[in-house]
Amino acid sequence: MSTNQKENMTDFVSIAYALTVTAGGLLGYIRAGSIPSLAAGVVCGGLMGVGAYQTSQDPKNIGLSLGRYLPDITRS
Repeated sequence: MSTNQKENMTDFVSIAYALTVTAGGLLGYIRAGSIPSLAAGVVCGGLMGVGAYQTSQDPKNIGLSLGRYLPDITRS
């Protein structure tokens, strides 16, 4: 794979994960009427989606993706 192809690769796994998190929030709202589930799913999924887009454009730009996962890492 050439250097140019590596720079233009889309991070499909992270985008799929972001969509899954967003869908989970929507599903929680539809099934149980949970507004916190909707808010968390849309906000977290949206941030993950933006982070995946940023890393797809510039693989070295991991700031938002890393910042999104730090609270999860420190909680463990």
